[in-house]
Amino acid sequence: MVNLTAPATPAELAKLAGTAAGTTLTELVLLDTDLTPATIDALRRFRHLNTLGISAKGADDDTLARLKELPRLTSLSLRGLDARGKVTDKGFEAVAALPLRSLGLAWSDLAPQHYRGLAAMPNLVTLDLSQSSADDAALADLAACPKLISLNLSGTKVTPRGLESLSRIATLRSVELRRTGITAKGLLRLVASRPDVRIYWDGGVIEPSKRP
Repeated sequence: MVNLTAPATPAELAKLAGTAAGTTLTELVLLDTDLTPATIDALRRFRHLNTLGISAKGADDDTLARLKELPRLTSLSLRGLDARGKVTDKGFEAVAALPLRSLGLAWSDLAPQHYRGLAAMPNLVTLDLSQSSADDAALADLAACPKLISLNLSGTKVTPRGLESLSRIATLRSVELRRTGITAKGLLRLVASRPDVRIYWDGGVIEPSKRP
């Protein structure tokens, strides 16, 4: 895996792709690099890329649609996606149509219908919505996720009432609730209804008391 902590230009990425390491690279983290058409052109040079983390603050529908040009991609993190600004339903649907097992949308602003789109992703196992616009209504939609195992809701506006929806995700095994303000009392129902789920919260970690 290569994790670039400074912004990378398309030319720098193309140069990396031409190195011996670049020809076999499978994981690339570029959270300070903006997703643009030129960046997509450079990323296409990484023939084995299956994991990508990148800033989506300036992305638009056309750029997101081009992610399908990275055919091996199964894990994607789009930090700061603004689905209420430049990105419309068309762009979000392009992301939801990718054959992803893991999707990160930290610091993203999504509309209600987009959570229904996430729930319809057939292979999604890991979902990171930390610091996003996710709320109780979003959790009600996410309850329909068919394969979700790990869900990060840290820093969101979810409440104990919304956590009741998580009980309906039969495959869920881990949920992160740090910085949500939810207390031990607020976790009681979730712990009781889903003793097979590991819960990370401001008070520590509640380990599963029952095996799946």
